[in-house]
This record gives sequence, structure tokens and C-alpha cells, in this order.
Amino acid sequence: MRPMAYFCFPSPRQPASLGYMTKQGRPIERVRSSFAWIFWPLLAALTLWAYSGVTRMGYVLWDDNVTVQDNALLRLPWWEATKAMFGGYYSGDYMPLALQSYWLELRLFGFGPGAQHGVNLALHLLNTALLAVWLQAFPRLRRWAPLLCVIFALHPVQVESVAWLSERKGLLASAFYFAAIWAALRASATERHSWIYRGLYFGLFLCAALAKANGLLLPVWLIAVALNEASEQPPADRRRRILVLHLPVVVLAIYFAWVRTKAYASSIPSLGTAVFDPAHLRMLPEQIAAAIGFYARTLLWPMDLSIIYLPFSTNGPWLLDSALGGLLMLLGLACMALRSFRYAALWLLFAAVTLLPVLQLVPRLNFVNDRYLYLPIVGATAWVLLALEALGRRLASKLSGHWFHQVGPMLLPILFMACGGVSSARRLTVWTSNLALWSDTVAKIPGSSLAHNNLGQALLSQGDRTAAIGAFEASLAAAAANPTGDNSALNNLAMIHSDKGHLETFDLQKAANYLLQGIAMAPRPEEAFIPRFNLALVYVQAGQPAVALDHLRSLDRDLDSSPNQRYRFLQERIQSMIPQLQASPPVPP
Repeated sequence: MRPMAYFCFPSPRQPASLGYMTKQGRPIERVRSSFAWIFWPLLAALTLWAYSGVTRMGYVLWDDNVTVQDNALLRLPWWEATKAMFGGYYSGDYMPLALQSYWLELRLFGFGPGAQHGVNLALHLLNTALLAVWLQAFPRLRRWAPLLCVIFALHPVQVESVAWLSERKGLLASAFYFAAIWAALRASATERHSWIYRGLYFGLFLCAALAKANGLLLPVWLIAVALNEASEQPPADRRRRILVLHLPVVVLAIYFAWVRTKAYASSIPSLGTAVFDPAHLRMLPEQIAAAIGFYARTLLWPMDLSIIYLPFSTNGPWLLDSALGGLLMLLGLACMALRSFRYAALWLLFAAVTLLPVLQLVPRLNFVNDRYLYLPIVGATAWVLLALEALGRRLASKLSGHWFHQVGPMLLPILFMACGGVSSARRLTVWTSNLALWSDTVAKIPGSSLAHNNLGQALLSQGDRTAAIGAFEASLAAAAANPTGDNSALNNLAMIHSDKGHLETFDLQKAANYLLQGIAMAPRPEEAFIPRFNLALVYVQAGQPAVALDHLRSLDRDLDSSPNQRYRFLQERIQSMIPQLQASPPVPP
């Protein structure tokens, strides 16, 4: 495979060749190679600069506590941890390889977020390099490869995937998916030792699926690539070769799609049953259009990014996004119909297959998220560039061709400054602390009960109890206006009122009432596990150990029947408390 050797964008009318010379008499190919030696280190350096603050970040109040801080699996010996990670679901997900990476980090670097954030950044750099490598298999895209890699590495929408420690699964899976694409393309391009590349393709795809499902449909795109390529082989031989290469991986993808659906349903069974709900099916086309419109707008104008967004509704803020998404879908269909745009449509398919798993076919808790664009950004950007290039050729204008040739290279430094600066200055700084992150989220999504609750927790960790109580009460008000079943604010208010260290707010009866209310409003049994445990602690404080013991025994039985290993640490605490309560005398309030 030919190594990357382009910095500038050669004209379509002047293909790269040693026969062409610069004005100084140097071969054009040699000039491009020298630019490549400058370009790739510069891109790596700029990416490191743009994300340099991540190693000083802490854990985020958004899954990091569940995935790392309070994850009992990470404290187990390796073989016991491996059996648990590969043998069960964790917090509604199946990501054993990502959990293994956390386990290994804790043994290598100890407990702390700095080194773990550094690993996230290293994986992002690796993904950029792998992207540059496998793009070389597409001659018509090589001249745009530097621009694609700049956008992939530095676009502000990528900040969430790099800065959020819990999105390790997406970064790790993407590395394996990119490597699997390279192996599949090599297996298609060579006859000699092709079995080695087929084995690599299968093995790398398996590793990716064990981390995250964001690229499970990529074999569909690779099959489309193979069918699109001109070949001297007879059609029957080509089909047989494609079948031998991709069928095992397609079967693997179907299996892991089933596993991930089961994992999701284990945590949120109501969302699984909603797939065939007539109301969901009626709303699905508009939801898909709104999501596509939102992602297109976000790629073009990434100024209002947030860690969470408003839920979908059939009117209001998503109306314009639905219209934009519908227009883009029609444009995509037109690209497929027009012969000169079909190669561009191939990359639109890449964006589609990597975005399809999060387009609400199976209803999700979050309608849209920045991290969902980590892989689709490659296909979406390539589609835009190739479609514009095809449009320029279709216009048959000499000036149009020169526009691409002359202005194209100037886009690189502009993009370097724009993407790198926006990523670090406007978005990455929001992730520096929980207080900054959730203050920003509340300002952008004031109707989110979750945002107010997490801001309250951030304020409480800073010692500002009065402001924290106000944030928790704002969360309850937001939940009353837009019920979601979230009981976190009730649980947190109960913890404040059960703290003897602050007599001005200490009130066990109020704490118990908050917890009982939170248990009653839990949309599914798992959401009541922590409030039930905290209620038992309140009864212990109130001098009622027998009542607390009954609650803990009941909770222990329910935890035994739950397939979610997220609560393993909680169950260990319960099982250690039960003998103590059985042996201890009543404690006066």
C-alpha cells in the first residue's frame, strides 16, 4: 500500500507523477513528500496542544462515578474481573474490553484521572493516524486526506469523546474499527497471504465490538466499496470473494447487535418494548430527520455544544432541524441517482451506517449527543468534499477547477487555527471542572432536571450547601414540568437532611420522606436501588435497625436477580452491613 505523501491538493487535471517538475526543477512527488514530513508532525502537535488540558481534568458527574470511581469490578483480581466483565452486562452496556482498559490503568498508574485522560488523548491520536493510513486505499480521496484528518482530529464536536473519560469505549472501539477497515481493504486488494488479512479483519472487528457498537454496520459499507470497485474478475468470482471475506464479520455483527440490545434492555426494558409502539413508529421519521439535521448543523456551526440536549418533541426547537434533515436525505438520494455523484454517495453511506445505531430505531434515553458523531464525521466530511469536487467538474468550468486547486491548500492553515482554537478555547475549557460543565449545561438547557441535579452535586462538593439545595429544588421543579422519572435530586436532598454534621439542615423525617418519594417515582426497579439503600441508612440513624435490616435483606434479594453488575459494589456493602446490624443494639436517634 502506498504511504501517505500529500500535503497540498493536486489538480484533477494534473495527476501526481515524477514527470512533473516544479519551477525550481524539483519533482512534484518529492515536494509532496517533504510537505508530508511537515504536515503530520504539525497535526499531531496541534492536536496535543488543543487537548493539552485533558490530563489535568478530574472525573465528571456523568457516568465516570459509575464506570470508574464506584466500579467494584476494577478492584477484583484479573481473572475474576475478566469473568465478570465478559460474562455479564454493566450499566445497560456490554463493553468488556473498555472495562479491561480501566482495570489495566489502575494497576499501571494507580487510582486517578490524569493518566486515564492521557490514554484517551493517545487513542484519539492513534485513531487520526489510522484514518490517514486506510484513506490511502482510495485514490480519489487521497488529496483530501489531510483535510479529513484535520477535521477528525480537531473539530469541536470531538471534544466530548476525548475529554469524557467514560467515552473510552468509543475511542477504543474506533481504533479497532479503523484497523479492521484497513485489514479488509488489504484482503480485498491482495491475493498473496490474504488469509492473514482476513483473520486480522475478523479479530480486529471482534475487539471493536467488545468495546462499543458504534461501527457494527461498517461491513455493509465495505461490501458497497467492494461492489463499487472496477475489477477484471468475473462477477461470480467477485461475489464469491466478497462473501468469503465479509460474511463471517456480518454474522459477528448481527450477534453483537443482539447482545447490545439485550444489555440495553437489561437496564431499561421499557425502551426495548417501545420499538413496536405505534406512537414511536409514527414519530420515527421525524426523529431521524431532526437528528440528521441537528448533526449537520453541529458540524457546520459547532457553537452551542452541550453534554446533553433537549428531548425530542414534534414541535418547537426541533422543527427546523427536521426540515434540514429531510432536505439532506433528499439530497443524498439525488447523489445516489446521479452517476457523477455516486462515489461521493459511497461516503454518505459511511456516515449513515455509523449513525444509524443511534437514530432512535431502538429508543434511547438521549436523543442526540456530540459523541455519536465521532465516526460519522469522516463520511460526512468526505461526502461534502467529493460532492463539491464532482459539482465543479460537472459545471465544466476551468475557473472552477482552478478554484479547488488554488484555494484548497489555503484551507488547511485556516482550519488548523479555527478548529484547534475553538476546540481548546470554547469547548474544552467547559470540561475543566464539574462546576463549569454543569453551569454551562444549565445555561443552555435550563429545563433539564438532570443538569440542575448535577450542578447541585458540583456545588455540594465545593461546600456551598445553600446553592446546592437550590439547584436540587430547581431539578425537582424541572422534573415536575417535564416528568422523566429521575429521582436523583430527591436522593441528594435526603442525604443533605440526614447529615448530622450540619444541624441547621438535619431532619431525618424529611430525609425519609424524600427517599420514599424517590422510590415510588422510580420508572424501573434499578432506579430505586440506591434510594432504598439510603433509606435503610436513615432508619439506622433513627434507631430502627430491625426496619433497616428488613430493607437491606429485601434489597439484597433484588440485587441478586439483577443482571446489571453496576450494583456489585452496593451489594458488597449491604452484605457486610447485614451481620453488623444483626449483632448491634439499637442506636438512639
